[in-house]
Amino acid sequence: MTPSTPAGRESQPSKDATPLPPSYQKPIKNPSFMTDMTDHKSTSKKLLSQRQIKVLAFWTGDLVSAARAAGYKEPEQAAYRLMKNPLFVKTLQQKQESMAEESGKILGERIAVSRTEVLNRLWDLARMTPEQTNGTIYGQIKAAETLAYVFDIKIIRPADVDDLLRGRTTDEVNYFVANGYFPEDALESPPESPNEV
Repeated sequence: MTPSTPAGRESQPSKDATPLPPSYQKPIKNPSFMTDMTDHKSTSKKLLSQRQIKVLAFWTGDLVSAARAAGYKEPEQAAYRLMKNPLFVKTLQQKQESMAEESGKILGERIAVSRTEVLNRLWDLARMTPEQTNGTIYGQIKAAETLAYVFDIKIIRPADVDDLLRGRTTDEVNYFVANGYFPEDALESPPESPNEV
């Protein structure tokens, strides 16, 4: 605007001036390529600082100790501020998950348990007497149910078990629970392992 022009009117460019291309006539108010470079807050949310990365590297479960090791003068306050940073929290969670996964792999390599060992242990549990399990047979029943499931043995009617146990003495029932057969059947050929049940 020139001072001689009435208010609200734009001055006309001179006839000698080269017109600007349409893209240069109006200035861009907020160019997208510059917002990330000029806005300090937006970049701080997208990248972690060197010190924050050091905290993550030193972290083994105690954030205050990690902040102290990374060089923060007030590690308690730093830990509090770091936990308010969503990117830091997300990265810390990723580290926790990878540590847990790696620990699981290492533990899996150290513990070698075979299917046979599991089945033998279930068989041992199923054969325990009620005296060995505080007078209950709940654990034995669960072990027997698990074995039945593994070997695809179907008990069609629980009433069949009731009929089988009716009229038996406590000693006979305990023997049956511990061995899977009654004492008089022991004279025949008792099953030696779960595979024969």
